[in-house]
Amino acid sequence: MDKSFRSLIVSEVFMPPDARPVVRPSWRMLVAVLVALWTAGCGARGMNGIDPEDPGVAAGALAVYVTQQGAAIAGALVLVSDGRGASVGQGQTDESGECILENLAPGQGYVVRAEKAGASGAVEGLRLSGGAEPVRVRVSLSLGQAGNAVLMGRVTDGVAGNPVAGARLVAGAVSALSRPDGTYKLDRLVPGALTLRVEAQGFLPLSRDLALKPGGSQTLDLALDPQAKGPRAGNTVIATPGQLIEVNTTHAPIMKVAGTDFWSAAFVQGRNTVLAADAGHLGGGVVEVEPSGRKAFTFDASKFLLFGRTKAARGAQRLRLGSTLIADTGNDRVIEVDAQDSRIWEFRQGLRAPRWAERLENGNTLIADTGNNRVIEVTPMGDVVFTLGNGSVSVLNRPSHVQFLKTTNTWLVCDAGNNRVLELDRNQRVVWMAGGAMRLADGSGLFNPGSAKRLPGGNTLIADTDANRVIEVSPGLDITWYQSAQTPRFADRL
Repeated sequence: MDKSFRSLIVSEVFMPPDARPVVRPSWRMLVAVLVALWTAGCGARGMNGIDPEDPGVAAGALAVYVTQQGAAIAGALVLVSDGRGASVGQGQTDESGECILENLAPGQGYVVRAEKAGASGAVEGLRLSGGAEPVRVRVSLSLGQAGNAVLMGRVTDGVAGNPVAGARLVAGAVSALSRPDGTYKLDRLVPGALTLRVEAQGFLPLSRDLALKPGGSQTLDLALDPQAKGPRAGNTVIATPGQLIEVNTTHAPIMKVAGTDFWSAAFVQGRNTVLAADAGHLGGGVVEVEPSGRKAFTFDASKFLLFGRTKAARGAQRLRLGSTLIADTGNDRVIEVDAQDSRIWEFRQGLRAPRWAERLENGNTLIADTGNNRVIEVTPMGDVVFTLGNGSVSVLNRPSHVQFLKTTNTWLVCDAGNNRVLELDRNQRVVWMAGGAMRLADGSGLFNPGSAKRLPGGNTLIADTDANRVIEVSPGLDITWYQSAQTPRFADRL
């Protein structure tokens, strides 16, 4: 009944006077119509008919106009979610293709999605202010197999490998929670470019830029990084030639461990230890250090081998299943050893003095091939599938460290020989730089930086080796944290 009354009033507004039927509804009928219109949150006026002075259109309002192939679509469902992915309103378009949604809190990141009869469309990244004028949005619908996409996969702990239940996944106006086994499914997604955001208690937030194909299902497994916990959270470990130094957020020393020739040091998630490459230890191996400073384990790939041990190792990373990836610099190779120190994987083809290696989620290995002035990605079978740099020192000069940034699909490269840190995209375009031609905000530069790590908040931790300092640099190149150290070659933040 309400729908017929609404249609009746709309026809009264838009029909010519000589064609209007004589209708004298009772006051009870008119009240019912007004209540129905208020509940749906939709107006009966076209986009050009909204009066900014109309007190019925509240601050923080959206005027959504839905079309398909240029024609207005009536009866389309309109859904609105905020920047956190929470649903904050819904309504239905009227005969003019319009829906007004009111009483929305001012903010950024709003997403509007519209759908009808298998066709859908969305607009992301909207900002609502507190002004009286509603924000006008046009949503175009696309149909059928080309109208929807499905994304599914599994969310796991990036360190332990266990499933993460209850993770909230948001893509456009669609959201879901991961199941107890970590699996998730997002359906009715609009094909094309969108951003997937994932949040779970105890883990760092994750975002991925995706390009969804129309129709069918696509699979994407997601590994979340645990948030640091305990008294060491926020601490920084620094590798200098003669010792490892751990300091807290107020620069108070927490741990000092003597060594012979430290080149890297990184916290081991879940074990409360530090893994360090000591190029002078037993000819050049890797040591794992407990909080007390005791060296608990040593890795040099020789326990079950009479030959082939490491030589002047300069980088080490603990992998998810407990093995250790080592940049075996003196042997021009990268190796992986298991918990018993037995070598289980090796790559040496064409490498020259590699300084760092890290394992990617796809199973490939990213290597700072320092002596060849390049960064390469290698498959488990040993195929080089991606390269940054062409050997010329003007592009990369002795890259000492590299980190793949999965949230932006870019690479953070410590370009030591050019005294700079670069963030490069897949086309090797510079999207951010510190040092070199881009001086820091205080006017200083970088001098032979040994490592650079992007922190969760967006700042970058840099071991500025020949400047005898470790600094945290904001995207705007302000120095937000400073620690003096003698020839720091590497720094990591828990």
